[in-house]
Amino acid sequence: MLAIGALIEYLREHFRDSGVLWAVHGGVAANAYRGEIRQTMDTDILVSVAHGTVEDIAETLQRDDWNVQYLSDGYLARLRHERLGSLDIAFSQTEYEHGAVRRATENAAADDIPVLTVEDVIIHKMVASRWRDDMDIVSILMTSPPLDMRYLRKWLTLFEKDGEFERLRAVATEEAAKARARAGRAPESGRPRDCPKGARGVDTA
Repeated sequence: MLAIGALIEYLREHFRDSGVLWAVHGGVAANAYRGEIRQTMDTDILVSVAHGTVEDIAETLQRDDWNVQYLSDGYLARLRHERLGSLDIAFSQTEYEHGAVRRATENAAADDIPVLTVEDVIIHKMVASRWRDDMDIVSILMTSPPLDMRYLRKWLTLFEKDGEFERLRAVATEEAAKARARAGRAPESGRPRDCPKGARGVDTA
């Protein structure tokens, strides 16, 4: 976890005056909204190249001793650094991805780390559709985050993921109810325990 913290701080300093818009996504971003932290060894960022090219950005990183491997025809780059660890960079290519990075930047406080909004974390993970992505979404929904449902449904419908999202919302509702039931069982003292973080129900908008 220390390496990831150092890496995020490095990225903030590296991109500070570059004119490049970027945002943390993937597991690290999900942890900003989950009820419980899931350990992850990699950091993922989404970069909107406002100036220059993918190669330009990679070249500036290589000056800081990053080993760069291009994947997916330049859309994805996998980087390794002896001290800072692993970094995967996805370069935005679609209207949705450009907008997601812009929303993260606009929502970040001054000099703060841009992280994808909770809606965009959900959308990205719905599109990825791996088991751990589903679990991240359920954990996020169990915290009852305020959601822009109009925005969320727009993109989930476009990506044909709206039905699967509703299934995961139902799972989250069920798991939240189970967590509340467990928390409500009286301990030996006879007093009910506090409701654990991440068991506050699900937004039903």
